[in-house]
Amino acid sequence: MNKLFVAALKEETVGLNYFYHVGVGKINATYNLTKLIHKYKPSEVINYGTAGSFKREISGLVECTTFVQHDMDARGLLA
Repeated sequence: MNKLFVAALKEETVGLNYFYHVGVGKINATYNLTKLIHKYKPSEVINYGTAGSFKREISGLVECTTFVQHDMDARGLLA
């Protein structure tokens, strides 16, 4: 099984040499991940990353089971 390990930033994977860093942001990460998939043709992609929470009691490694889209509304910046 050929696995591809990715993370947005190298700071998230300090000391782990087998990660590829795809960058921050959906478009940037998608573009770079697509190039890696095309090059290495993995059977599995493992995405490792960090995220914030409003719950202080959450810490450590958490398996995500629900995802919510929370992009910034940038319409006011375009004026």
